[in-house]
Amino acid sequence: MKAIVLNQYGGPEQLSVTEHPEPKVAPGEVLIRVKAAGVNPVDWKLATGGLDALMETHLPLIPGWDVSGVVEAVGLDVEEYAPGDEVFGYIRKDTVQLGAYAEYVAANVRLIAPKPAALDRAQAAGVPLAGLTAYQALRRVGVTSGETVLVHAAAGGVGAFGVQIAKAWGARVIGTASERNHEFLRELGAEPVATATAWPIGCANSHRTASTRRSTSSAVTSPSRCRRPSCRTSPGWRRSSTTDRCRPAAGSCGCGRARTTWPTWAGSPTRASFACTSTGPIRSRTPRRRGRRASRPACAASSS
Repeated sequence: MKAIVLNQYGGPEQLSVTEHPEPKVAPGEVLIRVKAAGVNPVDWKLATGGLDALMETHLPLIPGWDVSGVVEAVGLDVEEYAPGDEVFGYIRKDTVQLGAYAEYVAANVRLIAPKPAALDRAQAAGVPLAGLTAYQALRRVGVTSGETVLVHAAAGGVGAFGVQIAKAWGARVIGTASERNHEFLRELGAEPVATATAWPIGCANSHRTASTRRSTSSAVTSPSRCRRPSCRTSPGWRRSSTTDRCRPAAGSCGCGRARTTWPTWAGSPTRASFACTSTGPIRSRTPRRRGRRASRPACAASSS
C-alpha cells in the first residue's frame, strides 16, 4: 500500500510517499480502507519529536490519528462490523507507528463508530480528536441543562465542538473569540464576547521582584527592546534601567494591565481592583547569591 512515512524527526521535508506493507489485523480489530484522514496539531508535534518522551515511538512511522473510511476486513471475534461498513474514529494506539496517513489502517473496534450519514467522509475525519476532547471536557465538569458554560477560543477546532455539544445539552454558552468570528459563534448558538488584548490573570508582570518594583525605571519606546518575551507584546510597560526587567507604566493597574481591558461582560472596570499575590518561588535572573530565590507575583482580580 502507499503511505506517507516519516523517516526521521524534522519538518515536512522528512515526509515521503512510499510503499509500505499492509497492517496486520489482530483479534478485535478491523482493517479500514482510508478515505480521509484528519490533520491535527499533534501530528506536527509528533513529527518533530515532541512526543518521544511521552509515548513509545518507532521510526519510520506513519502519522495520523483521525480517520474515515470503509471496513475492508475484520479480525477474529469482531461482530460489530462487516466489510463495506462506513466508519470513522480516533485510532491512536499505545505504540506510535502505524497511523491513518495510508491507504489502509488497522483499528480496534473500541476506537471507531459508524459514520453518520449526515457527514461526508472528509467532514467525518475532522471530528474524532477535537470532538472527543470537547465532549470529554464537558462531561468531566458535569455540564447540565440550564447551566451557563464559558468556552474560550470558541471558534477553534475544540471550541466549536464544545459550543455545539453544550447547546445540545441545553446549556447557555458564552464564547470568546475575535470579532471577525462572532457571527460564526452566533450560528453555532453561542453568545460571543470579544477576546481582551490583556487579561487580569496570568499577567506578564509575574517575573517582577520587590527590589525591581522599587528601582528606577525608564520608558521602553519599542517593545522589542525588552528582553523578556512576555513583555514584548504588552503595551503600557516600562523597563527597569538597573535590572532590565519590566514594570507597569503609570496609569495602569498594579499589575501592569490597563483597567479598560477588563471585559465589559464581567462588570464595570470601576468595580474591579487588582492585586499581585505570590504564587511560589522562581529564580531571579538578576545576579544574586547562589540558592536565593525571588517571589513570582501573579495577577489576580478581586471585587471591591
